[in-house]
Amino acid sequence: WVDAPADFIQVKIFGRSAEILETLWNSGQLGKGMPVIAIGRFDPRPSAWIGKDGKAHAQVSFNAETLTTNLVLLALRQNRQTPATIPGQPTPPEDDWMSDITMDDMPY
Repeated sequence: WVDAPADFIQVKIFGRSAEILETLWNSGQLGKGMPVIAIGRFDPRPSAWIGKDGKAHAQVSFNAETLTTNLVLLALRQNRQTPATIPGQPTPPEDDWMSDITMDDMPY
């Protein structure tokens, strides 16, 4: 495995789905860094511009039809934060691939 720069993609969602997500955000049920799954299509035309630094920039966007939480990843994170207390159940290893990831590390 080799670490590489991350790609951040703007996700756009409109209509009733956007209204529902806004309600979830305002109620705290959806927040920065929560793992989500977006279903939709990439915009075939990336935005392009010249920045103040004189360099060319481009941004790809994704038009989502729906967005849902990634329950598996969310459960893994919660298990890592609260070790298993059921006898006979293994506790997550300390060298878990997510051990150094926190909700504040996520860009959104």
